[in-house]
Amino acid sequence: MELKNCKECGKLFSPVASEDRCHVCRDDEEVQYQKVKDYLWDNPGATIDEVHEETGVDKDTIIQFVKDDRLIADGIDANFFVQCERCGKEIEKGRYCNSCKNELVDGLTKGIAKKKKEIDKKSGKKDQKMYTSDRIRKRKKE
Repeated sequence: MELKNCKECGKLFSPVASEDRCHVCRDDEEVQYQKVKDYLWDNPGATIDEVHEETGVDKDTIIQFVKDDRLIADGIDANFFVQCERCGKEIEKGRYCNSCKNELVDGLTKGIAKKKKEIDKKSGKKDQKMYTSDRIRKRKKE
């Protein structure tokens, strides 16, 4: 059983998947998220300062909700901009703009296809499948 220290409170916990915070800290963040979400539902277009003052949720936490794709910056009159971590373009939510997301996915897809071709070349086989007709031809040759 793997144990980790919570990055928020430092307590020892047993993570599920790749979590880096204990369940108490995650639950606390969820309560904060609900406060912000409820406030913005009743007060669309509120500034981050107003949301912070009314809910008591830290400004950095509110910005992190936007970066984590949990809130959209359009709902907040923001005096900050979320920028694509790759190209710097201003975006509404998340970490990457749509064009960078597409480029990253295309690059990964091409890389996987290239790796598969290299493996096929090394094994000397063009096709890993064997059909009934192939088996019949092999028997006739023997």
